[in-house]
Amino acid sequence: MFVSHLALSAEPVADCEKTAKVQLGMAEKQLKHLLGNPSSVELGGGQVTYQWANDAGDSVRVLFIREPGVTYKDSKAVMASVRCKGARSDLVAPEWSARVGIQALRTLPGGRALPLRLPFEEGEYFLAYAAQEQDGRRYLEYLPQGQNLGQWREMVSSYLNPPGVTPQQVFESIETGQAKLGNPHFKRLAANAGRICAGYPVLGNTFVEYLTVCWKSFGNNALDMVHSIRIYNPSRQQREDFIAEHEAQAQRRADALDAMRQVIPPDFSRQASVYFTTNGTEDGDVWVPAERPANASGQMEKSAE
Repeated sequence: MFVSHLALSAEPVADCEKTAKVQLGMAEKQLKHLLGNPSSVELGGGQVTYQWANDAGDSVRVLFIREPGVTYKDSKAVMASVRCKGARSDLVAPEWSARVGIQALRTLPGGRALPLRLPFEEGEYFLAYAAQEQDGRRYLEYLPQGQNLGQWREMVSSYLNPPGVTPQQVFESIETGQAKLGNPHFKRLAANAGRICAGYPVLGNTFVEYLTVCWKSFGNNALDMVHSIRIYNPSRQQREDFIAEHEAQAQRRADALDAMRQVIPPDFSRQASVYFTTNGTEDGDVWVPAERPANASGQMEKSAE
C-alpha cells in the first residue's frame, strides 16, 4: 500500500455541521465538495482511504472499497470515522466490516483456506471472530445465522495453544480445575487414537454453558475443537435439565468434532483480533456471505472478495 499526501486546506474539518453531513454511500466527488481536498489518501489492496485532519485533533476518515468494474472515483463510502470538537461518530455499512476483515485474513499464512461456513451435525455456522493473544494462542469462532458474540447461544470454535503444550496437558489442567470446583459432570468421552475428548458444564453469572471439546496434536501445538451451547438466566431446575440434556448428547457431539476437517486459526504474527459481523463489533450479528455453489475444497467463497 502506498500513501499519497495532498495539501492541507487552510482550516480542514473545523465545521462540525459539515462533518455531520458525512454519510455512507457518498462518492469521492460529494465528499470533496463538502469538505474540500483530503489531507492524505491511502490507496491499495482494492480499497482507498481519504482522511481530512487538522492540528486540533478533528478528523474525518472515510473508506471506499472498489467493486469489480468500478473505478475508485465512482466507489461509495462503506465506513466513516468522524471526530469534531471532541464528538465522535463511527459509521459502518452492513457487512462491509466483515468483508474488509476477510480481505485482511486472506493475506495471512493459511488464511485463504479458512472456510467462512462450517457445517456441524445438521447446522451451519459462520465465521464470526479470529484472534491471537500475546502468548501466541489463536482463536476462530463460528456462530449460527442471527447470533452475535455478545450474547450467543451456540458456537463451534477452534483454539490453537502455544507451542510446547500437548493435548494431554490441556486436558489434565481442565480436569484438575473442574475437580477443584467439585464439578460432578466433567466426563472424559471416547475418541479416536491421538485425540482426547471431554464434556462438562460451566456456570457463569448469567448463564450455564455446556462444552464438548476434542484435543489433538497439530505440529508442536495442541488444537482444541469445541462445541458450546448456552442458556441464560435459568432457574435451578432449568439449569439441571439443561445440563442433563446436553450431557446426554456429548458423546455424539464429540464424534462429530472428531470427524470434522481441521480448522486452523491463522498466524497474525502479533496480538490482534477481527470481527466478522455486520457492524464490526461483538454486538453485531455474524455476517452471512452470499450463497455460492458448494466448494469441495472448503476454501473461502468468492463472494468475500
